[in-house]
Amino acid sequence: MKFTDNSVLRVGAVAAAAALLLGVAAPAAMANPSARYIRYGDSGRAVQCVQHALNEWNLDFNRPSDLAEDGVFGNDTRNMVKYFQGIQGLDADGVVGPRTGNFLVTELEDLVWWMDCGSRIPTLR
Repeated sequence: MKFTDNSVLRVGAVAAAAALLLGVAAPAAMANPSARYIRYGDSGRAVQCVQHALNEWNLDFNRPSDLAEDGVFGNDTRNMVKYFQGIQGLDADGVVGPRTGNFLVTELEDLVWWMDCGSRIPTLR
C-alpha cells in the first residue's frame, strides 16, 4: 500500500483522537528519558516490554520471533539486544539505555503496548 502525505496525517489524527477518547497520552508523550537502564539480571514488566519489542522487530523482517516474553533478562535476551544494537549501528553492549530504547519503542506499534510499555523503556526524548 502506498501512503500519501494526507493518508499519513489521517492515520496520525485517528491515533491521537483514539488516545484522547481513551484518556491516555499519545505514544510520543509516553517516552521516558528517566526510565532506568534495563540489563542482564533484571526482571519484570520493563524486560517483558523489551522482549516484545524485539520480537516485533524480528517479525518486521520475517525472522523468527521466538524470544520468550517472560520478563527475565537472561542470556537469550542479552544476545538478542546485542544483535539488535549491532544491526542498528549502536554499541552492542547488551544494555537497553536511551539510545537503544529510542529504536525499540518504535517497534511497539500497538497502542495497548505503547500505553503500557512506552514509559518503561529508557529513551532520549
